Amino acid sequence: MIVDFTVEAVESFRILASTISQDLKWDTHINSIDKKAQQRLYFLHQLRKFNLPQELLTQFYSAVIESVLRTS
Repeated sequence: MIVDFTVEAVESFRILASTISQDLKWDTHINSIDKKAQQRLYFLHQLRKFNLPQELLTQFYSAVIESVLRTS
């Protein structure tokens, strides 16, 4: 107990865009970033099917996918 409050134990939680796990390993955090990037890569693949110019695809990657990888 912390000053008359019961603290619930959890496996992991998110705070300030980071996932902190109970064992203080990075696996949970890295997996969540990977999942987010994979979901966004799907849209990049869809855009490629429409034969968009390489410059547009690169801009999409930088804005939507790379930003996830850099900020996390």
